Amino acid sequence: MAFCFKCGNQLQDGAVFCSNCGTRIDGAANTKSEEEEKVLLEGLCNRIKSKFNVQNGHGLLTNKRFIYNKHSLAKIAAIGLLVNFTKGTYDFDIKLSDIKEVKDGRQGVSKTIIFVNRYGEEYNFYIKNRQKWVIELTNLLGREKVHCSL
Repeated sequence: MAFCFKCGNQLQDGAVFCSNCGTRIDGAANTKSEEEEKVLLEGLCNRIKSKFNVQNGHGLLTNKRFIYNKHSLAKIAAIGLLVNFTKGTYDFDIKLSDIKEVKDGRQGVSKTIIFVNRYGEEYNFYIKNRQKWVIELTNLLGREKVHCSL
């Protein structure tokens, strides 16, 4: 099973373009590397941009990166809470090798997960099933990088 190197969408066998983001797939160079990319966890993942700015989205954790897909306001307005059952559109990803630290955060009474990249930029997320994500991130990155309570 292969995934688009840009948005993380699962590719059809023999695909020339990603059906989600339209990126051209150049055979083995973009779909395979020394180890095939595998989705380990995915689900509701809301990005906390500030105290009053929360972006509804969907997160994927693979053995190579964290991928964030956001939901548009139009889609949220049209289908309401059902938007949480969709995958959204690609916004950005963070390679696991670029993650300097993962730590606890808060949004109101909810615990969040903060990813800190090697440039010091912080990305704060409320993730459904947070405990599973913390365990998987610890398995992937090691205890020296993951400083989250269960």
